Amino acid sequence: VLQEKNQKLGDVLNIRTLALAEDMNLPIITICSTCQGVMSQANHRVLKNPEYLEEINSELREEGLEYKGSTEVKHLLWILIEDIGLNELQKTFKKELKGFNFAPFYGCYIVRPSDALGFSENPERQHSLDMVINSTGASVTDFSGKTKCCGFPILLINQKNSLKMVSNHTGEAKDKGADAMVTPCPLCHLNLDGYQGKARKDNRGDKGDLPIIHLPQLLGLAMGIEPYRLGFARHIVSTKDFISSISPGERHSDPQNFNVAMLLGMIGFGSLIFALITAIAAFFILRAIFIYEWGDNSFTHYIDTCSFENIFIIGKYICSFLEVTEKVWDWGISVLTSLF
Repeated sequence: VLQEKNQKLGDVLNIRTLALAEDMNLPIITICSTCQGVMSQANHRVLKNPEYLEEINSELREEGLEYKGSTEVKHLLWILIEDIGLNELQKTFKKELKGFNFAPFYGCYIVRPSDALGFSENPERQHSLDMVINSTGASVTDFSGKTKCCGFPILLINQKNSLKMVSNHTGEAKDKGADAMVTPCPLCHLNLDGYQGKARKDNRGDKGDLPIIHLPQLLGLAMGIEPYRLGFARHIVSTKDFISSISPGERHSDPQNFNVAMLLGMIGFGSLIFALITAIAAFFILRAIFIYEWGDNSFTHYIDTCSFENIFIIGKYICSFLEVTEKVWDWGISVLTSLF
């Protein structure tokens, strides 16, 4: 969005990041296809235009930075193939995913424009996600939308078309037998997972039930990491049945003991708040009754003469008490978690 409004500003921000990495003599690794695409395009523009690079550097010199053009930006997906190697990667796998069908969703930023993404030097990047999926023992479910836009960039501008894209991609992959969709982009994951239910209902009239998996989650499953540690329970589209089929008997959500500890902590905190509110209410009610029954002033007179300063002082005490209860609650959670 920023690039469309002001490309130079976007390039300055991205080249600044590249310059910082260059000062440390380090490449940049990203797990986001959009970040890969945006930074690669900015890098491509300044490297092919020395005058534009100098223009960008003139902005960076205020911070003592200068970009010479040596920083490499590389997505985790490419690193797995080009730097680690699939044979070495497979040595870390403890669970074969044979029998499962995954639909690869590259999205648009990691495949276009190809000249900025080094496809001529590394042609395998065009089908790198397919290669990683196959390395886990799973099968690839091919579908026409795998290199198209997920719809996220236009979500706030044209939600109708954005959701139509989500419906088309997930619906086609599901129709072709995919058990789940794998993407190397968290923004694609956000749109395909978060809006799939509404998208499928509005456009196909069916249920949005295709789990969307981020690339590191797929690797984690193959490495035998417990599903609850990979965050599957936090997805919008339920992954419970999918995880049960891959890892029977393993936890899908956080350990039950931690849930119990959280519940006890919330009950304790709620009890403290209730006791505080009850005590304050009781004080005012009893005070008002006392004045009304035995004092010289009426209840109305007592309320009318209650000064703002006194209310402010009481409020300060209440805030202090809440701060203490918050610390006690945090301490109680840590204790309960360690006990369970």
